[in-house]
Amino acid sequence: MISEDLAISKGIDVAKTNLLYLFLVSLVVAIGIKIVGTLLVGFLVIVPAIAAKNLSSDMFKYSLFSAVFGAIAAFSGVLIANYMSLSPGPMVVFSGIAIFAVTIMVNWKMKITT
Repeated sequence: MISEDLAISKGIDVAKTNLLYLFLVSLVVAIGIKIVGTLLVGFLVIVPAIAAKNLSSDMFKYSLFSAVFGAIAAFSGVLIANYMSLSPGPMVVFSGIAIFAVTIMVNWKMKITT
């Protein structure tokens, strides 16, 4: 997924892989829009990935951190909303923004110490 030339040299069908990837992303977005709405789906697709990019050095860590940050934001946002009797959508967004802010600070701290 990172280098098409490398994938071609390894004998991977890049067109088929790209099609599968786009299909899976569109499936997740379509299902997510029906469940939580357009704004929240946009948030859940973009912000955890950006937060993961702040901390990851390779594709495996990037994928893992992105999934974990998305799950933490969703779970903590729903818990906070339930505890405070608020709407869960904005609370999930605020939780994700908090995670993103923490990753920015950790990334900044790592750059200073190295």
